[in-house]
Amino acid sequence: MQQAANPVLLNLARAAAKDAVRQNLSAPLQVSGHPQATVVVRFADEIAPPQ
Repeated sequence: MQQAANPVLLNLARAAAKDAVRQNLSAPLQVSGHPQATVVVRFADEIAPPQ
């Protein structure tokens, strides 16, 4: 429980999850002919980046 509440570990886990999702979605897009496609991953509680 203490480790789960640790903000440093939580941020590391969130960053790793975002990277994994980004990579899993980017690769098929690039292979299917969309090399310039950008995948932006965020959690529901995060503010959307400006477009």
